Amino acid sequence: MPRQPEAGRLRIAELVKATGVPKSTILFYLANGLIPEPERPKPNVALYSPVCVDLINYIRSAQQIHRYPLSWIKVNVRHIMNGAPPEDLLLLGARIMGKPTTMRGLDEVSALTNVASEDIRRYIDLGLVWPTSQLEFDDYDMRLIEVLSRAESQGLPAEAFVAVAKILEQVEQASADIVDTYVTNPFSATRASVLVDVLGRLQPYLLHRYLENRQE
Repeated sequence: MPRQPEAGRLRIAELVKATGVPKSTILFYLANGLIPEPERPKPNVALYSPVCVDLINYIRSAQQIHRYPLSWIKVNVRHIMNGAPPEDLLLLGARIMGKPTTMRGLDEVSALTNVASEDIRRYIDLGLVWPTSQLEFDDYDMRLIEVLSRAESQGLPAEAFVAVAKILEQVEQASADIVDTYVTNPFSATRASVLVDVLGRLQPYLLHRYLENRQE
């Protein structure tokens, strides 16, 4: 359970020390609405609730280890603020995203995949590859980088797949909306688990049937 926000407030330097997360990353979380706004008793003083320690630890695990998308993290932060145990949410995420894999930097990924780093950056800019905010990649990223590079070697530019990525973003947002409507108030791990099963089967099923119908 998160610490109670009534306890003593923390300056950002204390928050950095308590979490081991750099100031720039904490400000990124703040700018994206992932942690509560600090109190500002003076113009140059920001005091953060101790609940931010638990939230930041959760966000770091969710984003960098379990690779949650940002929209899921935002939903789960609201669950935690309402009393949901962060550990339960991380276990649920493991069902969705699979087990964490080794994270690698850009130069190592470029060497292992034999894909130029500038091409990898282009895939990122196109919204086709999503590393962490620290530009770290897991095995899923690496496999997609290799596939995109192979496609381009056969005359299929990565830019051709941007429209598909945009549609999948809409699908992901629709899934997040379902979570908001049916799982949030109150949070139910059982209902969330069933939702994962439905979405995990529904999307590939519909794509398969769509391709079948196109061939008739």
